[in-house]
Amino acid sequence: MIFSKLTFFHRNLFSSIALSICCCALLLTNIFYPTWNKSGVGSTISWDVAGYYAYLPAIFIYDDIKTLEQTSKAATEANVQPDGFSSTCKVANGNSVMTYTIGNAIMMFPFFTIAHTWAKIGNYEANGFSFPYQFCISMGCLLYAFLALYFLRKILLLFFDDKAVAITLLLLVLATNYIEYSAITGALTHNQLFFVYCMLLWFIIKFYASPNLKNSIAVGSLIGLAMLIRPTDAILIALFVLWNVSLSITSIKEKLSFIFTHFKYFFVSAICVLIVFSIQLLYWKYVSNQWLVYTYGNQHFDWFHPHIINGLISYKKGWYIYTPIMFFASIGFYFLFHQHKKIATATLLFMLLNIYVVFSWAIWWYATSLGQRAMVQSYAVMSFPLAAIISWVLKQNKFIKSIAVLLFSGCIYLNINLTWQAHYAIYFEGDNMTKSYLLRTFGRWNIQFNDLKLLDTDEEYSGNFLNKKDVELQNIKLADTIVINAQQQFSKLMPINMLHNKNKWLRVLANFYAAPKEWNVWLMPQLIVRFKNNNREVKTRLIRISRLMNDDKKWHSLFMDVMIPNEKFTEAEVQLWNANSSNQLFVTSINTSTFD
Repeated sequence: MIFSKLTFFHRNLFSSIALSICCCALLLTNIFYPTWNKSGVGSTISWDVAGYYAYLPAIFIYDDIKTLEQTSKAATEANVQPDGFSSTCKVANGNSVMTYTIGNAIMMFPFFTIAHTWAKIGNYEANGFSFPYQFCISMGCLLYAFLALYFLRKILLLFFDDKAVAITLLLLVLATNYIEYSAITGALTHNQLFFVYCMLLWFIIKFYASPNLKNSIAVGSLIGLAMLIRPTDAILIALFVLWNVSLSITSIKEKLSFIFTHFKYFFVSAICVLIVFSIQLLYWKYVSNQWLVYTYGNQHFDWFHPHIINGLISYKKGWYIYTPIMFFASIGFYFLFHQHKKIATATLLFMLLNIYVVFSWAIWWYATSLGQRAMVQSYAVMSFPLAAIISWVLKQNKFIKSIAVLLFSGCIYLNINLTWQAHYAIYFEGDNMTKSYLLRTFGRWNIQFNDLKLLDTDEEYSGNFLNKKDVELQNIKLADTIVINAQQQFSKLMPINMLHNKNKWLRVLANFYAAPKEWNVWLMPQLIVRFKNNNREVKTRLIRISRLMNDDKKWHSLFMDVMIPNEKFTEAEVQLWNANSSNQLFVTSINTSTFD
């Protein structure tokens, strides 16, 4: 047995080496940014993860699965979510229901058990959120990533040669945000789902090769588990049913015949799906006295108006923009149809359905994230067309191979750069990206405070202002220092004399002091410039002041540039708004300059 395994690895040496490199890359990335060694909202069990995970301390530590009072208190004290623990919702009977389904907690359970034992015998606080829990959950999720890649390699080797599989694995890890969601934020659902996808693909292949009770139970249980983690992954049923079928009458007839012949095994799989997913149904019934509970409030799916174009190519969070290797993988479906038609049909139809479901969600950019995180688990499926295009490239001449090397290397560079930006550059923007800011920061290793203006305005004078000779200066006279705060949200309107001005640009310069700095982007004080024509707004531009300030308790001299509109206007004005923040902002010495 051992000899046969060694022979398998030796026979497929390139993919064995690639697998080892991938696992080392994940481990080093985990060390590069160790969330398990951070506290509060920067820790492994924080933000959404705290919501997925909270079932475990609620059941096994605090015994408050209905009220969640002690669990919420412990999470709040651990500061794992900003402004307290919010991953619950009240139901009609007065109990509190977890916002997220239980699947990810089930995946974490073995590592939670180890951590809880460690905390008790190691003089750590056994509260569910101390260091042992953070470390064990992080390492456990990393283990899932290793196992997923191991099985993905075995799967791909059934259809592609060793070198193609090796390159596919390397590109999957190094050129996609999978490395982010497996090695750094691996406790989110996407890493565990990627593992479930790989295991499901393995057992689907085994089922169609040998339909039996064992394989049918495995397939049904894995689909049920995927649904427990993310209910919309019920679409995996389509992948199972469509496997080994092509778009021809003969193939469809063969598939129907196969289903009828082995109907009992398909039925067993369906029963297993229901049994596993019933864990969530029983939880909802036990806590809320209802079999189904919608816990996402006003968030919803736009089934009739999916955001597919934005989801794929928008600068805000386009899948192909932030993970361009998946654009090449999508092209790979063409080659997959030529190489493995029956696999191509199932995987393509599944991915089309998946894209529709993922980008039908109203908040299609999926909050603060590195690229489209909701697509990560489907990379297990996308590995097939990626391997297909790589197989094609390997058979081409040196010129085409060289072009492919350049393109794939560029994808790796971009992914590593974005991962760096997300964790170590100043203010990577994972939620409210703009076209101007993306182009400014694309491929850069550091982001300057001044660049952050482009998150609020697309206008910026790019010349050397100090060398300008046609500058017209105007000092806005202030009776005293302007103070905006919880009680005084707006400053007075401050007019700018520009009626006879023929210049193209306006610069507003002022000194600011924050006490303290506002960190919530939606509450950041704003410097606003308006142009009006008889009280009708012609043009408005703003910058969020707090973006551009360190929390260093010092005065900051900041400016914004605005292009003077060509449209007629009768007045121009400057105003400050505290944007409903309760923090104070002090402003002095406001000056304006106009120039060409």
